[in-house]
Amino acid sequence: MSKPTLSDYLQRKNVRFTLAAICAFFAAQGIYLLFAGESRSDILRGGGEILLWGGWAVVNALKPYERTVPGLHIAINVGLILIVSSWIART
Repeated sequence: MSKPTLSDYLQRKNVRFTLAAICAFFAAQGIYLLFAGESRSDILRGGGEILLWGGWAVVNALKPYERTVPGLHIAINVGLILIVSSWIART
């Protein structure tokens, strides 16, 4: 009998929904930062966190049902770019 691998563990429904909930929490922090941000870099970071973590929340929520949203990885990549650009804008 072989040991279950990490990918087997990640395919479990309850693990994916837990990851989706964690990602949704981080996206909610991005919403707060977007509205309560004091500078342009805070607004960039808030928007980036919404796109990045919100996208990963959707990916993790749909993965157990073997469904995808076309173009969602573009939004995740744009969110990552916004977060990195907020670091650059801060300096």
